[in-house]
Amino acid sequence: MKKLRNIFWMLLLALSANAQTINDTIVVYANCEHCIERIEGVLKPTAGILSARMDVSIGKLFVSYNIQTISNDQIQKMVANIGHDTQKYRAADNTYKALPACCKYERAPLLGKQVKYQTANLLITGMTCAEGCAKGIELKIYQQNGVKFSEVNYEKQKAKIVFDPSKISLQKIIQLIVDFKPENGEINKYEVTVLP
Repeated sequence: MKKLRNIFWMLLLALSANAQTINDTIVVYANCEHCIERIEGVLKPTAGILSARMDVSIGKLFVSYNIQTISNDQIQKMVANIGHDTQKYRAADNTYKALPACCKYERAPLLGKQVKYQTANLLITGMTCAEGCAKGIELKIYQQNGVKFSEVNYEKQKAKIVFDPSKISLQKIIQLIVDFKPENGEINKYEVTVLP
């Protein structure tokens, strides 16, 4: 009888421990392996988090945690604090802008702000490398006030820029590309064509 009671109490403890564990899926904006390392790296050592796996291909964080130690809300705040928007929290603009260029994702517009963004698709000829030219131009454009998204693809020789025309003009963006000088000092002649 005593043995049976001990088994009962062990089962009860195991069930109560499982009842405290939640498996959640959280929408997180992220792009690459660096994003995965950053997000998982901040969550995995956190008390109460049993596992955390970020899948950038579908934009979802799979997390298992003890609800007595940490909440879904706290987890989303932690992710937003390192620069990644979630379904509930938006990262501070300066934190997002400090992310490496490869980690920059296209952000959802702020609710309540009626900003009319314009998207420009450009053909850029004259780029000679992916890092110095393409990534350099991408970062230069992205750093401009009013630019929400900047992506330059060296292989396709194309760029996609999302910007607020009330803060920066398309002509100014094109001029920045034409005048761009890579850090290696190489002199390139860039030509820009606006694509339909």
